Amino acid sequence: MQNGQKYLLKLLDSMSDFYLIAIDMQGNYTYVNNAFSERFGFITNNFVGKTCMEDVHPEDAPEVYRVVEDCLKAPGQFRSIIIRKPVKGGAYATTDWDFVALKNDEGVFEGVMCIGYEVSELLDQIELKNRTIERLQFIQSHEVRKPVANILGLVDIIDTTNLDANTKFAIQRIGESAEQLDEILHDLAGRKRSVGGEAK
Repeated sequence: MQNGQKYLLKLLDSMSDFYLIAIDMQGNYTYVNNAFSERFGFITNNFVGKTCMEDVHPEDAPEVYRVVEDCLKAPGQFRSIIIRKPVKGGAYATTDWDFVALKNDEGVFEGVMCIGYEVSELLDQIELKNRTIERLQFIQSHEVRKPVANILGLVDIIDTTNLDANTKFAIQRIGESAEQLDEILHDLAGRKRSVGGEAK
């Protein structure tokens, strides 16, 4: 590893919010920073020399290989990937990574440097937000629009009876207002679906 790269790794080693690892062309760790070691250190006391694929969710392995291959095709360019990594208790932490292939002065590939951070909490917040949106959609579709539909139905029935002019005018205004409210609720439903990523 070149002196410049070693200095960069040393500089970033103290960063607690980011994981920093380096792997060689055989897929073995050549470096992990303190944050990575502390978070995933229950797997091994010493990562260096061990294969990096041991702490990757099996379903994510094909994507890891693909991203590494892309990095080798475009050295110096970062490639992003989401990887699930095992943590204590048998669970997995979801992590977001940027991979970049490194070459030495002779132009020979040395390996891949990876910078990542955990996004498990962020994904949990997104899931909670989506569940809240789904609940709001249900309330709107069933608990709010149902009485509006009832009002519209009653207006149609009353409007067919013999009414004096003033009463008929009032019933028509009620019907128009209920229709406007129904259109607003329908529009809100479309916007909520869009926010939740379900708009067609």
